Amino acid sequence: MDSTHQVEISHPSGVRIKVDVLVDDASKVQGLSGIKPEDFSKGRGAFFFYKKDDQKNFWMPDTYFNLHIIYLDKNLMILKIDRNISYHPGYKEPPYIPRMNPIWCRHVLEVKSSSPFAKVIKPGDILTWEGTPSLENI
Repeated sequence: MDSTHQVEISHPSGVRIKVDVLVDDASKVQGLSGIKPEDFSKGRGAFFFYKKDDQKNFWMPDTYFNLHIIYLDKNLMILKIDRNISYHPGYKEPPYIPRMNPIWCRHVLEVKSSSPFAKVIKPGDILTWEGTPSLENI
């Protein structure tokens, strides 16, 4: 997975997660596709950075572990969480590749469903960006 930056994001409970910030289109299209569970720890996530609010459409091709997909506003408030989305190795259907309903948001965060971070989050929580560059300076 190619990323531009790596930072930490913290939850109000104190639970933190290290995220790869995906900025360019190629890294966002790739996302977590092709990454094996042993190469992506429970303390890690993928943060899909966007410059503006828009309708986001996510799906799960070539994934190897279940994910929580977390939709955020520009202030990192959790708008919605698609929980425990089933993995789907490869791109061939059937079986059906999970596709999320489109949602209007600014950013998207993906974490392993089994992570400590996934256990504490809920809609309405406001996450904190811990790193350089700041979210505003990407």
